[in-house]
Amino acid sequence: EKKPEFRDADDTTEMGVLPGFASGAKRQHRIERWRAHSTVRGTFRIALAAGDGAKHHRNCRDFLSARHVLMIIQSVTLVFAVLLSMLSLFISIQLHREQVVKKQDPDKSDTLGVEFAAMAALGLFIAFSMALGIAAAATLHLGHLGMFLWLVLCIVPALILFALVMTDLNFVFKSYLRHHWESSSLQILRSEVCDDSPNARCKAPIVPPGGYSSIDTWCEGEFGQTDCASLRREGLEEGWDLVRSTSAFVAAVAWTEAAMLVWCIRLVCIIVTPAAVLDSAMRFYISVLIPLAVAATFVGLQLRDHPAVKIESRVRTIGDIFITSGVVMVVGVITGRCASYVRSASGMMLFLLQVVAVLVFNVLVAAFALTSFFTLRKRLKTRFDRDDLHELACDLDLHGCSGCGDEPERCPEWRVSEILKFAQAYIKFGGFLAIVSMPPWVIALYVGASHFNNYRNYQSAYI
Repeated sequence: EKKPEFRDADDTTEMGVLPGFASGAKRQHRIERWRAHSTVRGTFRIALAAGDGAKHHRNCRDFLSARHVLMIIQSVTLVFAVLLSMLSLFISIQLHREQVVKKQDPDKSDTLGVEFAAMAALGLFIAFSMALGIAAAATLHLGHLGMFLWLVLCIVPALILFALVMTDLNFVFKSYLRHHWESSSLQILRSEVCDDSPNARCKAPIVPPGGYSSIDTWCEGEFGQTDCASLRREGLEEGWDLVRSTSAFVAAVAWTEAAMLVWCIRLVCIIVTPAAVLDSAMRFYISVLIPLAVAATFVGLQLRDHPAVKIESRVRTIGDIFITSGVVMVVGVITGRCASYVRSASGMMLFLLQVVAVLVFNVLVAAFALTSFFTLRKRLKTRFDRDDLHELACDLDLHGCSGCGDEPERCPEWRVSEILKFAQAYIKFGGFLAIVSMPPWVIALYVGASHFNNYRNYQSAYI
């Protein structure tokens, strides 16, 4: 009995053409089509290796499908970037409502609003990079694809750092709500969680104004009611639930976008081929490490003079290590670029040693930050009293401290737990920066080792 045959739609054996020849004809047709859409010389050679590159990608059958997957991911990432940018910009404007809208109180700017403004700018930069990547993938412009790769490698560490902050340091938002509840920057939030009639009582101050012993007596004197404290407490709870949901959504968007960017890196390496990426890495990739050096130096200067040094001396040590690491990073970038230009194996070995030193510095910072995070609480409980914490709150320039100009300095608006968490936040941020900085330098170590092996056996002859 003759069994039915199942053939591909493109099978040409019925026309008397051998299957192998048909496969070659189809590949030649694809190559010609790629050449027609390419604007870069050398794409024909890259397209010939498409089958080899596709073998390493489990989700794509050939080079063309990998390119399509890349364009889809870039389009989705573009949408996420615009969403993240608009949401961060909205939050930043609301946090700076008094400065941006009403131009009031210009000396009191909130760091939290600046951070969201920076995230909005990062989102726009991601959107621009995705637009460039989509255009490069559509036309197979290898030069623009390479530029897109380096831009993405520069973006990923910053995006992961923001996602870590949004995931782990959300207690900052809770303290911000508590100490800015009556300000106009949270007017939209209060309108969502407070009823219209008791809205004025809902935004009662955190401490009773002068002449009143409690919030209830102030409320009775101002409004003839005694429910201001309860309305404020209920409004804060509902507002915190809303802010926590929003911050969780923003963190989820950031993590998703970071994962898609990493996938884009993988697909671009398949399309351009790993050999071409490694060949240009020492000319372009090490320049991506410059922002990490600037960030490490800036954070080191901040931690070196941080008020928490009075409690935990390791904070100053973390700052010194960060500054040293930033200097070594800059020197390493210059060394790697020069070594790749002259193709020097000894210069590349020096670059590898500097990369190893940077990784050791980052491990030390992460370890010191972890230990300082836990020892800071213990030291505050055993060696410092309430007056020392008041002084620390004034040194941290916490919002709303009413007695920082007195002697002794007082800050009754802030709880001990809040002061401790804000002091720990800077240390934890430094640890996050050290952890995020390690993967790019691990990649630099791999790239440098590959070039060292090539340069070690490199020979030239003059005829």
